[in-house]
Amino acid sequence: MGRVAGRSVRRVGVVVLVAVAVAVVAPALKAEGQARGPGLKKGTEVILKSKEVSVRLGQKVVATGQEYRIYRVDRVADGRAWISAGKLRGWVKPAELLTLDQAIEVATALIERQPTATLHGHRGYLKLRLRDYDGAIADFDEVIRLDPKLAVGYNNRGQARIQKKEYDGALADFDEAIRLDPKLAVAHDGRGTAHLARHEYDAAIADFDAAVKLDPNFAQAYSDRAVAYYAQGENARALPDAEQAVRLDPSSTRAIQSRGAIRDELGDYAGALADFDAAIKLDPAFAVPYGARAWIWATCPVAKYRDGKKAVQSATRGCELGKWKDFNLLHELAAARAEAGDFDAAVKWVTKALELAPEQDASPKRLALLRECLDHYRAKKPFRTEPHPGRSPGGPGGSANPGH
Repeated sequence: MGRVAGRSVRRVGVVVLVAVAVAVVAPALKAEGQARGPGLKKGTEVILKSKEVSVRLGQKVVATGQEYRIYRVDRVADGRAWISAGKLRGWVKPAELLTLDQAIEVATALIERQPTATLHGHRGYLKLRLRDYDGAIADFDEVIRLDPKLAVGYNNRGQARIQKKEYDGALADFDEAIRLDPKLAVAHDGRGTAHLARHEYDAAIADFDAAVKLDPNFAQAYSDRAVAYYAQGENARALPDAEQAVRLDPSSTRAIQSRGAIRDELGDYAGALADFDAAIKLDPAFAVPYGARAWIWATCPVAKYRDGKKAVQSATRGCELGKWKDFNLLHELAAARAEAGDFDAAVKWVTKALELAPEQDASPKRLALLRECLDHYRAKKPFRTEPHPGRSPGGPGGSANPGH
């Protein structure tokens, strides 16, 4: 039961900024943010403070503030920060960066002077990244009011509505974005994501097909199509898309996590565990892979991969990061507790998962699995996934075969 990241539409969707955002915002960031360097730690999301800032790899300039990007801080050493965005990575001085909160402060000051669609779009995007969905929607409303023919305004609002599970409104926004700009690949991807959230898999795949046709280097669209194939049980078709997503964006923890979940389904447990470990290494605060690897350690049909103690430790960490509110993570903790022999705790946590699952868009298949697990734990039996029918024990990666 590997879990593809984004299957419950948790990810922040791909969002397009108004093309001139950097030209308007960057000079002000330099002027108003001069005295402050952000407090940086691994995983912090940042932007370059001005157009003049360069990201360097040795003596080579690999990116500048001329191109608007959100970077992630991977490490800080010797007065420099190593940052990455997809395949782009290099060193900058911490004082040349702004955290997203600082960038919002600058954008707000500029909006107070002279509100524009560009600035509201910029600030809305930053709020979306920080999961302030109501604030993001309010800014995108202003973008649309100020420039009703701007396709990306509708696209961005649709992305925010997905996060609020307002799928009908999101679909309407993506439809309008595509009407205004049929070649806007991210709008096709966004509409596909809304269909995916509603378990409309064929419609979702059609939109993801359109997105990758329009932009063959669109990593997120490949990852999303992999999710849709996975949801349909077509893992042999899902894996090439997941691998392509990782090739295009090797720093995407969600693409790596998704590939691991598909490998789990195909019986490549060693490969799956390697992907989950890699996702955690890239982003230690990403909860999903902690639960995913715990599921293998708890339920794998191949005994050498089972380890109840490790499963409990990893699943507990996932639940802590998920604030004990994610039914999938609680489900995985229940399986870990059962493997460790604590069936009372297993019943407790899978029961809690069943309470939360309906409001978190759990599919009928997932609800049935939860009930099946509950029956096992009440009978004092750990749950085991079934060996994959196309793979025998000792297959690729030294594994046997997955289940569910």
